[in-house]
Amino acid sequence: MPYPQKHAAVLTLPGGRHANDIRALAYDSTHSRLLCATAWGLFAVRQHFAPLPSLAALPPEWVPEAEVERLDEGLPSPDVKEVRTDSNGVVWAATLDGVARLVKNQWQRLWDDTLDRGYGAVLSVWADQTGLWAVTSHGGLGRVEDGQWKAFDWPSSLGRPLRIDSARTGLWVCATEGVLWLRSGREPVAVVLGHQVRRAVERGHITYLGTSRGLFGVGPDGGAERVALSVPVNDIHDLLPVGEEEIWAATSRGVWRSTPGERSMHYYHGRRYIPHPFCRALLRTPEGSAWVATAGGLAHLAELPHTMEEKAARFEYRVRKRHRRLDGYVTSSRLGKAGDLSSSIPRPSDNDGLWTAMYLGAQCYRYAVTKDEEAGAFAHQAYAALERLEVVTTIPGFPTKAIIRPDDPHQHQTKVPWLPSADGQWLWKVDCSSDEIVGHFFGYALYFDLVAGRQERNRVAELVTRIMDHIIDNGYYLIGPDGKPTRWGVWAPEMLNGPWKSQQGLNSLEILSHLRTAYHITGNSRYLAAYHELIEKHHYAENTRRQKIDMPGHINHSDDELAFLSYYPLLTYENDPKLRAIYLDSLEHNWQIERPERNPLWNIIYGVLSGRECDLDAAVRTLREIPMDLIDWDVDHSARSDLELDAESGRFGELQSVEVLPYDELPVAKWNSNPYRVVGGGGGYGEDDGTYYLLPYWMARYHELIIQPDE
Repeated sequence: MPYPQKHAAVLTLPGGRHANDIRALAYDSTHSRLLCATAWGLFAVRQHFAPLPSLAALPPEWVPEAEVERLDEGLPSPDVKEVRTDSNGVVWAATLDGVARLVKNQWQRLWDDTLDRGYGAVLSVWADQTGLWAVTSHGGLGRVEDGQWKAFDWPSSLGRPLRIDSARTGLWVCATEGVLWLRSGREPVAVVLGHQVRRAVERGHITYLGTSRGLFGVGPDGGAERVALSVPVNDIHDLLPVGEEEIWAATSRGVWRSTPGERSMHYYHGRRYIPHPFCRALLRTPEGSAWVATAGGLAHLAELPHTMEEKAARFEYRVRKRHRRLDGYVTSSRLGKAGDLSSSIPRPSDNDGLWTAMYLGAQCYRYAVTKDEEAGAFAHQAYAALERLEVVTTIPGFPTKAIIRPDDPHQHQTKVPWLPSADGQWLWKVDCSSDEIVGHFFGYALYFDLVAGRQERNRVAELVTRIMDHIIDNGYYLIGPDGKPTRWGVWAPEMLNGPWKSQQGLNSLEILSHLRTAYHITGNSRYLAAYHELIEKHHYAENTRRQKIDMPGHINHSDDELAFLSYYPLLTYENDPKLRAIYLDSLEHNWQIERPERNPLWNIIYGVLSGRECDLDAAVRTLREIPMDLIDWDVDHSARSDLELDAESGRFGELQSVEVLPYDELPVAKWNSNPYRVVGGGGGYGEDDGTYYLLPYWMARYHELIIQPDE
C-alpha cells in the first residue's frame, strides 16, 4: 500500500524581507486561498498539493505552482498584525492603524486611526455575536461599539494582553503572564502562569495553551497543568490541533507535530522544510496540507501517497539528470548556489569507484527484478566506468579512485596528485584504498551474476584477474606508482597479525571476500588456494570474529559499510559449513551492534545472508523516511529539549544522540556516515545522488523481502 511521504514547498513572497516577515495566516474559504499577514502588506496565495493524479503521472521533480497577489488595498495600514476568519467565515484584519473586514473581496474599515487616537497598533481582533473585540498595543483589551473603544477592566496579574482566541462559550485572551477566560454569563477566570501564553485552542474538555515555556492544558475548572509530552522546543508561538490525538506547534526553532503510533514526534527544522527557524503561525488547509508562517517566508508541508518504487523512480531520474560524471560515474554534486539545483555540477570524489559500484549494484538488482532494458543499460554503463578506472592507470591491476579530463581545475584542489593516462586523455588520482577495492568487487560480482552476457563476463574475469594478481603478487598490498603500498591498501599477514591489529578483523574479512569472489568469477584455483592459505596459516577466518570495533569514540561507520559489502559476496559464494559458521558469527556480532541504527542496507544484507529476522519493518521505515529533498541543508538538533545526548562524541568529535533520530530529520548522508550525529550539513551547497536509497530498496526487491507491490 502507498505510504505518506513528506513533501515541502518553500514560497518567498514578492517584496523582500518585510513582505516575508509573516505574522499570521487565515484561510478564505469563499475564494479557496491562503491569506498572509506581513509587515509589508496582506497577500493571497493559492497552491495545492491535492487532489492529484498519480505521482507517476507527474513530472519527477514536480512542485505545485503557486499564485500570489497582494490584497491590502483599502486596509487601514499595510503593516498587518493579524488576519483571521470568524465562525461565519468572514475575514478580519488587524493592522498598525485599525481593523477591517473583507466584504465581496473589498476591505471595509470598521475602526481606524488607532495610532492618532492613542490606542496604538491593533494586535488581535475577534468578532462574534457579542460584538467586535480587539487587543491594542496601548489600549489593552476592549470592544469596539459604533466605532468607539470600550476598554475592558484588565487584571494586572496577567501582564499585557496579546491575542484573542475563541472558546465554546466565550473567549480566551492570551497575555504575557497567563490567559484570561471570558465565560459567557459568568465571571472571568484568570489563569496566571508567570510567562507568555501565545495561543489557546480547545479540544474536547481541555484547552491547550501554547506558551513560552511549553504546552499546558486547562480543564473545565480553570486549573492549568503542564502537558506530559516530550517536545523538541518549548517556546511555542502557535498551536494546531488535528483530529483527536494530533497536535502541531510553531516554535522559535521550527515546527513539531505530535502523533499517535510508533513515531510519536515529527520535527520540521532547517531549510529542507522551512525557510526560517522562527515559525509564528500554522494553518491546515481543507486538502490536509499545512502552511507555516515564518520570519523568512512561507512553508507548505504535505504528506503525499507514494509507493517505494515510485520513490526509486524519482531518485533514478535525478541520477540521470544531475549525478552522472563522464558518462558513468555516479557521485554527489556541488551546487554553485545554495539550494539551487539548476547550478548543480557533478564533481569527482575521493571514492568515485565505491559510489559508482554501489549504484551498479542497485541497477543489477533492478534489472534482475524488472528485466527493464534501461536498468541493464545503466548497469553496463556503470561497469564500463569502473573498468576505466583501472585501464587508465599505468599499473595493471591498480584502479584509481577517480579520473578527470586534463583541463579539469579539480586537479589543483586536492592534496593527492594526478597523473596522465598513457594516451594523455585522462588524469588519474594517484591513490587507491581498500574502500575502492571493496566497492569494485561488490559491483563486479553482482554485474557478473545478474546482468553480464558472455562477452561482458570475460571482461569482468580479465579485470578481476589483473587486480587480484596485483594484490597477491605484491604480498597483499596495493602498490602505487611510487612503488610503495598505498595508505589503506593493506591486507598482508605481517601487518594484520602485527602492528595493524585495529584493522585485523575488517581487512581479513575484505581480502577473504575478494579472493572468494575472484575464484567465483574466474575459476582460477590460485585464488582459492590463497584464500585457504590465509585461513589456515594466518587465521584470517578467525580474525573476522573481531571485525567490529565498538569502543566509544572510536566507532568508524565507514568501516561498517566496508564490512557489510564484504560479507555479502563472501557468504553468497562460500559453502563450507565450518567457514560459514565463523562468518555468520562475525556478521551476527556486527549486526547486533548496528541494529539500533535501523540501517536498511545492513538489515537487508543480514537477513539475506543469515536467513534470520532482520528488523525488516525498521528497514522499510528508514527507506520511507529518507527525504525526497537530498540537498545537504544544515541541520542542528543540539538544542532540542527532547533529545538525550551521548556523553561520548563521535570519532571526529561530533556531538551525538543516544538514539538515532528519524532519518527525515537528519542531515543527508551516505551509509558510511555517523547516524547519531545531531549537527551536520553543507549549507545547501550539495546534493546526494540517492544511491543510499536505491541499493537497499532493489536488493530487498530482488531477495523478495519487499514484494511488488511493496507497498
